[in-house]
Amino acid sequence: MARKWSLVIPFTLVMFLGLETLAAAETFNIKRTGARCADDPACLNRFHPAILPVITVKPGDTVIMETRDAFDGQVTRTSTAADVIPTFLGGPLNLNRVHPLTGPIGIAGAEPGDLLEVHIVDIIPPDFAYTINVPGFGFLRSEVPGPAILHWDIKGGVATSRDLPGVRIHAEPSMGTTGIALSVAKTEEVYQREHELALRGGFVLEPNPDDAVPASLCGPGKLFANRCLRTIPTRENAGNIDVKQLTPGGTLLIPVFVHGALFAAGDAHYAQGDGEISGTTMEMNTTLVVKFGLRKGEATQLGITTFQFERDNLARI
Repeated sequence: MARKWSLVIPFTLVMFLGLETLAAAETFNIKRTGARCADDPACLNRFHPAILPVITVKPGDTVIMETRDAFDGQVTRTSTAADVIPTFLGGPLNLNRVHPLTGPIGIAGAEPGDLLEVHIVDIIPPDFAYTINVPGFGFLRSEVPGPAILHWDIKGGVATSRDLPGVRIHAEPSMGTTGIALSVAKTEEVYQREHELALRGGFVLEPNPDDAVPASLCGPGKLFANRCLRTIPTRENAGNIDVKQLTPGGTLLIPVFVHGALFAAGDAHYAQGDGEISGTTMEMNTTLVVKFGLRKGEATQLGITTFQFERDNLARI
């Protein structure tokens, strides 16, 4: 009898204290493999709900994910200004590879109408970042027409550049692109909205199968090639949000559109000002640590139709 109680009492206490989720919480790792996104089975550079998760976790679980820089490894310590001229102007920089994202990650139990919590536990910088001005890209494309590059060396939480002597930038890392999948219906709505804008002369990067990942779904001639959305704009599913306040300690909230949510992230920034007006900031690979939560039905109950974020303070945790 005593042996039976030794098993029952701890379980009863756990249930009473509401710790069953905590007790079951796990930590998962997603490693970056291959030289570029196309070589990595845990990478994508388009949004579509048909892209299957590489891993499924539970609310309360933590994922340590290695992510890629915005240009998918095309810019390095030895790159020059000539290397950041885009292919449409005769240079080598392939913008079709923007943004490589690690994922997707499925969240068990997530369904349309829920609100996904993405807690930013940590963003661990490497020892190198870069800032570039890509001709024809960004809000300053008519003001600063030529290519430019800054190489940043990172040490002890401070970044310095041989290209900008006397300047020291302290670490305030955030993720430029974090998002989930839209539903098929919402994908079509977004496509039509952006296509109409393109017809009116707006700056829109419409679906392009060239260098799309995964190529099996989004590549030339594949089933969803003309509906795999580019990662460039911010949308209802978050995406390329560039919110500088989402440093470690912040929480991104996204209304769920598909079962499992299908979260992906990349395009990390060592630091960022108010917006990304040149089209880039301090771009880097990184290790992102996130913990997922789920508010069941809250997006529907509160009428939340696009992403939000929250934090208790602005200090790095």
